Amino acid sequence: MLDFKLTTEAARELGVPPNSLLCLVYQGRMAAPPRDSSGRYLWRPSDLEGARKALQTDRRKRSRCQAPAQSAPQTSGQAVARG
Repeated sequence: MLDFKLTTEAARELGVPPNSLLCLVYQGRMAAPPRDSSGRYLWRPSDLEGARKALQTDRRKRSRCQAPAQSAPQTSGQAVARG
């Protein structure tokens, strides 16, 4: 039987937060590992190796997993007189 790890266990082994692994999958930077019947990812040794390589690339590029930025209304910083 293969040695599967849950996301938290896999992250601990790689020394990163669990969100870092999930970001790799959600952003398409690595193939998603298989899931169990509850929908949790089951990380195989080959998945961990792929994540390790993707994380090394991220560290070099300093990319981060972030939700798309929402644009805030632009203000000029000056008060507008209303009257």
